[in-house]
Amino acid sequence: MLLILDDRRPGVTEEYFMPFLESYDWTLTLAWLTTELTSDYTWDRMERLAKSGRLDVQSHGHNSVYIQSYTPIEVVEEELFSPLEIIQEHFGTIPQAHIWSGGNFTEQSVEIAHEAGYQVGFTAYSRGPLLFNWIPQGEKELSVGDPLLLLPRYWSPDLDVPLYHALEISEEAQQFAEAVKEEELRFIDLYCQDQEGD
Repeated sequence: MLLILDDRRPGVTEEYFMPFLESYDWTLTLAWLTTELTSDYTWDRMERLAKSGRLDVQSHGHNSVYIQSYTPIEVVEEELFSPLEIIQEHFGTIPQAHIWSGGNFTEQSVEIAHEAGYQVGFTAYSRGPLLFNWIPQGEKELSVGDPLLLLPRYWSPDLDVPLYHALEISEEAQQFAEAVKEEELRFIDLYCQDQEGD
């Protein structure tokens, strides 16, 4: 499970998350805004917390702009490119993920995210859990055709419902795998041998 905390919340991170992160040897992903409004005190506090190795700082944009079709290209570029240098400067890492502010994205912004070097992105849609061969997506994400930059995620107010939903889907996937196991093994035996028959 990947825990993501949006926005600049040093107090929440330190007081509510750090005790659990340390107790259970967990890591928290911070969807971090790199806005110029961040005080030196906040930067210093978060840099100190990041040295614990318990925080994975990723991009949440520069000024938390909810990207729309009418958002100027310069603003989209600032949202996606500015965090790269600023996060590296403060935390020593280059973000690989972009958590879309408000979950908003456009086809063009996804293309720009690729140009910036992001490998994954997270929307605000609760579509279901990710499986090794399945990324649940809705019509809007499917129209862009880039599932890795438009991954779904669950929201904390609904915490217990999505966890049970994920467990149900996992159990169904396990049952399906067991039901087709013999057929898949037969397929592998027939079609996946090397030239010597090994």
